[in-house]
Amino acid sequence: MKLRVTVQGNTYEVDVEVVDAGLASSSGAGVGSAPIAAPMRIPEAMTPAGGPAEKVCRAPIPGSIVQVKVKPGQVVPAHEVLVVLEAMKMETPLTLPMAGRIKTVLVEVGTAVRQGQALVELE
Repeated sequence: MKLRVTVQGNTYEVDVEVVDAGLASSSGAGVGSAPIAAPMRIPEAMTPAGGPAEKVCRAPIPGSIVQVKVKPGQVVPAHEVLVVLEAMKMETPLTLPMAGRIKTVLVEVGTAVRQGQALVELE
């Protein structure tokens, strides 16, 4: 499902996937483990409608970094998981829609991040 959202005067087109709420409880995750969400493709969701894709992976919501899967200089394909963000006991893998070389990793495991904060930059 595609939605159009306006945030602080900027319009974004967002692809939303509706997932059965009962799915997380049947995933077999043990007590205390966070369910893993489908990867979020951030710039597709956060790029102003009609504008160029941003080469920065940003936190879609506040949370903390539980995994950093890339390092500076690494070449990554499109939609590769860059970092994993935990928020509200849900782990969310974050990706970018384009391939590129990692310029800067701005966070490490345990970093608390706010919504919109830059996490990883591509060259």
